[in-house]
Amino acid sequence: MTGEIAGRTNGEARVGIFQIAYNDETQEQRDKAFTVLDCRDDPAPQRREIHHIINFHKAGTHRNYDYCGLFSPKFSEKTRISGEQYIRFIKDNPGFDVYFINPFPLLKYYAFNVWEQGELSAPGLCELANQVLAAAGIPVDVRKLPRNTADTLLYCNFWVGNAKFWDEFLHFIGRLIDGLERLPEPVRQVIFGPAPYLTAATYFPFIFERMFSTYLLLRRDIKALPYPFPRDALGPYYFTDMERLLIAEWGPMIDDWDEAGVYDEDKRRIFRALLKITYLYAALRLQVVNR
Repeated sequence: MTGEIAGRTNGEARVGIFQIAYNDETQEQRDKAFTVLDCRDDPAPQRREIHHIINFHKAGTHRNYDYCGLFSPKFSEKTRISGEQYIRFIKDNPGFDVYFINPFPLLKYYAFNVWEQGELSAPGLCELANQVLAAAGIPVDVRKLPRNTADTLLYCNFWVGNAKFWDEFLHFIGRLIDGLERLPEPVRQVIFGPAPYLTAATYFPFIFERMFSTYLLLRRDIKALPYPFPRDALGPYYFTDMERLLIAEWGPMIDDWDEAGVYDEDKRRIFRALLKITYLYAALRLQVVNR
């Protein structure tokens, strides 16, 4: 199987997934089920995948498939599944506008939504996102957005959509980019300045990677299907024993909250506390390791 599936087999959808190659090393990392998109001449480190997704859409390549996606080189490393498994998941579940896989399924249990998680990781993120939205004429305050359950939760660009989704979502992203370009230069300098992260990164990708989840919250008419991560199958995704403990103790109750779909300020405070506990534990653990 290759990323370029030109025709239908037994009535199955044509799925084309491309994987960005920023350099020779990432070109070698390609999942065999995907097709390389060579971006070595234009790596765009400040904007990361968003830059390439916009160019990919402008080229119209997504129209050659029933469903199309553009991923970073770390798909298999982050998701712990193969590209072939993901393509099979899409083909086995027809009828959706977009399919996605969240490589950080644990965050459902200790972050109320993508923005509360992001604000703790990178303080000031919500204010910057709100300035971009306001400049684009989109009246949304990310600090007031509702819960991201597994049905809308994504922290990267591992989505595969039909042409309708590509066109409508990229129109939304295009409005945001235009708004960003109209912001005062000091604000733009912050957005493209260094953000707290394990490797060199700007605030730009942290803002735009969270716009997929934001868009799904705003567009409830879109049929989206997440790759399933049952609570009892999360073993490979734990980073610390604290995460394992918290989800063992709180996970069943949080699943019940999501099933009921009712969240008050007390529940949001619990999510904030759980998120802070995991970050504090990770920071203390790192200090011990570095001694």
